[in-house]
Amino acid sequence: MTAAAMRPLIPVEDSAASDAGSFAEFFERGRRKAYCFALHLVGEREEAMDITQEAYLRLHARWARRDPGREPTAWLYSVIRNLAIDHLRRRARRREAEVDQTLLRSPAMGPERTAEQSQMAERLWAAIRSLPAEQREILLLRDWHGMDYGQIAEVLGLSLGTVSSRLHHARDKVREQMRRYL
Repeated sequence: MTAAAMRPLIPVEDSAASDAGSFAEFFERGRRKAYCFALHLVGEREEAMDITQEAYLRLHARWARRDPGREPTAWLYSVIRNLAIDHLRRRARRREAEVDQTLLRSPAMGPERTAEQSQMAERLWAAIRSLPAEQREILLLRDWHGMDYGQIAEVLGLSLGTVSSRLHHARDKVREQMRRYL
């Protein structure tokens, strides 16, 4: 995803420059994670990019009227999630996301270590993809996107207890599948 593909369409130099500036900062800080979240949900790069861009456009249009008590990241993830659900309903069948393995590799590792880490990453993502959607979503929001339980509950419209329970079950299932490789 290029930065140009995800730029806000409304110039920052508008009359509400401070709001636009804060939006631009918010955009730059979170655009990659937002895209990854959309990618995890819809499984296709171009569709994830479209969903992410649409979500940012919706937030930008309502940025000046946002609730200052609500975390903007949770708001963004809620919009992305809702757009992804709508998209998946229209698409009828879901294809799983490709994980760019190059993000998981370090240039300092030798070829054996790189191959080993790549195999482990593939096994881990297979275990994550095998989870029920409601568990996979919570696991990714917590462990991949770093959201706290309250933010996850807000994004998904669930109670803290439900978030905690689903996360616990998801981690147990992944741990059980990974146990044979460790």
